[in-house]
Amino acid sequence: MSTPSQSTITTLIRSANEIANFFKSYPDESAIASIAEHINLFWTPVMREQFLASAAQHQSELHPLVQQCVALIKRGRNEKSHKTL
Repeated sequence: MSTPSQSTITTLIRSANEIANFFKSYPDESAIASIAEHINLFWTPVMREQFLASAAQHQSELHPLVQQCVALIKRGRNEKSHKTL
């Protein structure tokens, strides 16, 4: 896999933070699980890999709930993920 562009990283971080903003009114444990579930179901394996590869370097840019859910984001293919059009 090639290194993602800065634009791609910025977009993935922004998207993860928007998901966190949606779930931030949930109790933290539910929010963290829901954010990870959403990313695992709706992001492609490439998107997840690119995000995970850059998350540690960009941790200060991540919503605190996203920081906590990184370990729950799956690498590679996910049998339950939706097919892209």
